Amino acid sequence: MLVVGAARSGEPGAERELLAALGGGPAARLLRPAPLSAAAAERLLAGSLGSEPAAPFVDASLGATGGNPLLLRELGRAAVEQGLRGGADEAERIAAIGSADLVAVVERRLAALGPDAVAVARAAAVLGERATRDDLAALARLEPAAATAAADRLARATVLEPGGWTFVHPLVREAAQAGIPPGERADLHGRAADRLAARGARLQEVAAHLLAAEPRGARETVATLRAAAAAAAAEGAPATAVAHLRRALREPPAEAERAALLLELGELEVTVGDPAGTARLGAAIDAGLDGDGSARARGARARMLLFSDLHGAIADLETAVSSASDGELRLQLEASLLDATAYDASLRARRERLLSAPGEPSPVRLAHRLVESAYRCEPIERTEQLAHRVVTTRALLDAVGPNSTYNLAVVALRHAELRDLADAALGEGEREARRTGSRLGLVMIEHARAFWHLTFGSLTAGEGYARSGLEVMRELSLGLPVTSMETVLSELLRERGELEEAAARLEAVTLPPGAERTIVYPDFLSARAMVRWARGGREAAEADLREARRALRDGGWRAPLKSMAPLRLIHLLAERGEREEALALAGEELAVVERIGTPGALGLVRHARARALGGEEGIAELREAVALLERSPLLLQTAWARHDLGAELRRARRRAEAREPLRAALDLGRRIGATRLADAARDELLAAGARPRREALSGVEALTPSERRVAELAARGMTNREIAETLWVTRKTVELHLGHAYAKLGIRSRAQLADALAPGPAAPAPAA
Repeated sequence: MLVVGAARSGEPGAERELLAALGGGPAARLLRPAPLSAAAAERLLAGSLGSEPAAPFVDASLGATGGNPLLLRELGRAAVEQGLRGGADEAERIAAIGSADLVAVVERRLAALGPDAVAVARAAAVLGERATRDDLAALARLEPAAATAAADRLARATVLEPGGWTFVHPLVREAAQAGIPPGERADLHGRAADRLAARGARLQEVAAHLLAAEPRGARETVATLRAAAAAAAAEGAPATAVAHLRRALREPPAEAERAALLLELGELEVTVGDPAGTARLGAAIDAGLDGDGSARARGARARMLLFSDLHGAIADLETAVSSASDGELRLQLEASLLDATAYDASLRARRERLLSAPGEPSPVRLAHRLVESAYRCEPIERTEQLAHRVVTTRALLDAVGPNSTYNLAVVALRHAELRDLADAALGEGEREARRTGSRLGLVMIEHARAFWHLTFGSLTAGEGYARSGLEVMRELSLGLPVTSMETVLSELLRERGELEEAAARLEAVTLPPGAERTIVYPDFLSARAMVRWARGGREAAEADLREARRALRDGGWRAPLKSMAPLRLIHLLAERGEREEALALAGEELAVVERIGTPGALGLVRHARARALGGEEGIAELREAVALLERSPLLLQTAWARHDLGAELRRARRRAEAREPLRAALDLGRRIGATRLADAARDELLAAGARPRREALSGVEALTPSERRVAELAARGMTNREIAETLWVTRKTVELHLGHAYAKLGIRSRAQLADALAPGPAAPAPAA
């Protein structure tokens, strides 16, 4: 076959004219090449990189370019310039390098098509594919016919799709936008906003252009942006609403509406967890807010101060309560004030006055009565009755959302061993936090989820929740919650066999001022004690546990699962041979848990008491502890009691009898990711003459914390995009983790995830 091409040199547009004539011939057949396959893309990229790229790198490149050969070649060249070699670990960097290196290519192509094509391409890049032909022509300052002709030329040059003004690939649009000088781009967005507003376009479309336009001091711009912000907040997109209001503030607003705008913006910044909200709300108060407006501002500011300046938060809240007249607002302020008093032992008297106020209790007061019932170790029947009133309806969520009050209520359910109620409440809270876009609410849920898994579920999943939540907490500068999350993460890591990381994390914690009075302090001390004990520092561990026990008593936080410091102290004293004191402490704790009546709490104390008793009496007590714990939902503690029973039997030379509880401990430990326990049970089994099976390379226990976290979110019905947004990772990362999880779990679809992740029937929930 001979292919001959010719063109008349020196005539503008001759190439396009010749191509049009050839394509319009009677025998001509127009071929539009399909996107490159993965194999073809791999070969093309290998030519640029000098070696074969890994499959994830190829997949990411195809996703970024749509399989367009030109874009792939440019991307490969840019990758080499940035030092990439096509490794699997470099796949996530592809999207970041694509558009910047295409700008020059796209600009050259546009320049060759003439000024009308440049104007239309820039207008299309600014307006997007929702625009009409008349919008495009107006923004390009062309007659409609000329704009259409320019769009046709852009389509033939594979910049736009034929018959419209959609770019052939998002990267091309990004490159076209990047090529517009900043001043011209801002002007185009301003004119686009005017054009769309004049023809009655959607509020959000107009606002999107105003965000990119320069301020003009226009009152209607402020009104549009405030209305768009309100709509975005109502749709669960507070971050978008914040962007709209910040832009409105730059317009700027009239002095008469400035305070109201500052209030709206500050409240939304608190919702998304932006520390700027604190100063913004102060500015709103200084700008002259009074009455309910001032109360709203102080209440929102207090929600941010709650974890960094507790007494400042209380001062704000008390001032707000005195000036608020709206019923719903007063309910929210009451919630925040009760939250503040729950965290600090020195505020107990004030808390009791608030809780005993006359009148029908609100959902908020009921929630805090539930918290008190669990911490004061009231009979489980009363606590469970309160729990059903608080969390089986939406009254609390509707009143205050998934905030600190809700988190405290869920923690109370954990202390009362109400596993399934706590799980359901966390699910409801998470859905509400996502619906409203509350980062603060979401991170509170992650905090409670980490503790839930430490007590009832998978330590692997708990580690995933703790790590991702900790990142956000640090970003939001949440002082006390950061300490609490570091505490639960260290507990999880120690049980996962990562003792040195647990120790390093706790050593790096700087307790905020006044921490010794707070609800977090005994948890931190107890976690640090266990790490010190495991590393041979028994005296330091004992000092921590005694101080934690004192703090628990002073704060009225007596629930056995709260830090477990008294029980751990009994175990430590028993190991040191201080049997008399250990038994005395066990007697005190036994009196408390007998009043509660939950099998888990009773089992925990009987377990500790057994260590102090020793010998045959101790073995008999351990059997009782195991029987009680197996009726509870406390998986980790059940496994440890089984282990200790087996170990005592083995030491008593009853090796055959020891194997059954040790095998049960090993099996449960592996299934919940308790590596330290599983290793200890395996060593004991070997000492008892058994041959334990090797650790599984598949199944739930084989999942990494990241894989488990992604799989859990997918099992709860979240899409890959929602998971990526939650964990602040790319969708590709989510897909990779899910793929690995499917392979390890031996499943093929999302529908199978919930069953595959279930921990099994080893520890049923207690009967209601």
